[in-house]
Amino acid sequence: MPQYKLDKFLKKDGRAMQLTDIDWDMKDANTREYTHGIHVYPARMLPQIARILIDHFSEKGDLVLDPFCGSGTVLLEASLAQRKSVGIDINPLATLIAQVKTTPIDPQKLWSDLSLITDLIETRIASVRDGQKPPTYEFDNQKQIDHWFKKEVQRDLSIIKSALESLAQSDSLDFFKVVFSDTVRKVSNTRNNEYKLYRLSKEALEGYQPDTFGTFQSFAKKGIDGMTRLYERVKGLEYPVPHVRNENLLSTNLENEKFDLMVTSPPYGDSHTTVGYGQFSKFPLIWLGGQYSLNIPTCGKMLGGRKRDDALIPSDTFHEQLDMIRKNDEEHKNKRWREVVSFFADYQDCVKRVFDSLKEGKYACFVVGNRTVREVRIRMDLITTEIGEYYGFSHHITIPRTIPTKRHPFTQKLYVDPKWTDVFERKTAKTIENIVKEHIVILRKQ
Repeated sequence: MPQYKLDKFLKKDGRAMQLTDIDWDMKDANTREYTHGIHVYPARMLPQIARILIDHFSEKGDLVLDPFCGSGTVLLEASLAQRKSVGIDINPLATLIAQVKTTPIDPQKLWSDLSLITDLIETRIASVRDGQKPPTYEFDNQKQIDHWFKKEVQRDLSIIKSALESLAQSDSLDFFKVVFSDTVRKVSNTRNNEYKLYRLSKEALEGYQPDTFGTFQSFAKKGIDGMTRLYERVKGLEYPVPHVRNENLLSTNLENEKFDLMVTSPPYGDSHTTVGYGQFSKFPLIWLGGQYSLNIPTCGKMLGGRKRDDALIPSDTFHEQLDMIRKNDEEHKNKRWREVVSFFADYQDCVKRVFDSLKEGKYACFVVGNRTVREVRIRMDLITTEIGEYYGFSHHITIPRTIPTKRHPFTQKLYVDPKWTDVFERKTAKTIENIVKEHIVILRKQ
């Protein structure tokens, strides 16, 4: 096994390493090694988890699939372990980050381009001070932009964007697009540490004066530092650059490829009620413009976006829990019940596609969380196993782990309707636990 910063997670009793020998909680794990920290992204898999699974279930030169690749954690770890890989994600921001994260770029080129960008920005700032109009960009919904970005922030982002447009298309330009995207997210009017769009309060906005240029410079320098470590790490080594595809797994063509391993962390539920990937990416994609702004992921395009009330899910656990959700959801016209059915109908199709794309005898590793809907904890770990077994997988092992940190609190307040339970009075506040554990579900294709 590659020993770079993994030894501390292994039990030392002289035996050969087994999956059960590992401290999967990894409370002290460095999640920003190399380029892993190049851009914030929701619900990222720990690099160390991907690293161990790739090492344990594949060999050098094997082909690894991540069908929900997000910002590319699995892909980078596959390349560092000298495995080829394919990453698929419907979100164009995710695939841009993944492509940049996994492509070694000469840091001297990045420092040189940053100097050029800085000069262009300073020239444009000086011209504005001399009375010239700053560069401006038209948006389809300017009212939305005004709501989420202060006027001076819009001006400064436009200056940075115009400077980037002076660079020729290259891996370096893509790198700075990622830096710009992270800057857009940081200087917007959204609350800190949120992945969905929650605006700062009126009081907070009054004193809010983000340093747009300083933020861009800081993110650029941190990103170049990470890229320098990656560049030095792989210098002189065989490093297969991943194939990153901005596609929908439900419609992408995998018929001509057979994979040696699948490692992924799929969505835990429909986008508008769990992690808001689309909301998180919306304004960075709008500011990037062009093809990016034309492909903003919406709930309707993601898992659960299609209404599929009559879907047949091959999982007894699913149907037992669905009945409980339906009972608790009657007053709401079964809205949440229908969303759960639609999500798992799409998820079932994804598991089938993964099965079909794997070679016989190879493994699929799903890192999943069990969310709560209408006070019912949905056992996605068991449902994944049962769906997989229906299509021909055998269950190898399920490994639970505690999530050390999350962007949302470990508990939240719900208001419980008396028709859901005879214990609480109407609109009684009840505290429930959010997702604080994950399960690594490992299946083997028979």
